Amino acid sequence: MAGQFFSVGVRPDRERLIVEVHGEIDLLTAPRVREAVAEAVASGWSQLVIDRRAVSFMDSAGVHLLLRPWARTASRVR
Repeated sequence: MAGQFFSVGVRPDRERLIVEVHGEIDLLTAPRVREAVAEAVASGWSQLVIDRRAVSFMDSAGVHLLLRPWARTASRVR
C-alpha cells in the first residue's frame, strides 16, 4: 500500500455517526476502520453509517468488516 492515500474520519449527522473511509480497505487498513467503529459504539452511538463512496478497492477483510455487525445483530433476532 506504499504511496496509497487512506483515511478514516468520523462526523456526527443528527442522531447518527458517519464513518467516512477514503482509499483501499484491505488486510492492512481494515483494523483502522474497525477501531473507528468500535470507538463510536463505545462512545454511545447506536446508529452508524460507513460511507464507502471514496473507497477504491475492498478485499475480503473489508467485506468481513461490513458483514460482522450484521451477523451479530441477526443472531439476536428471533
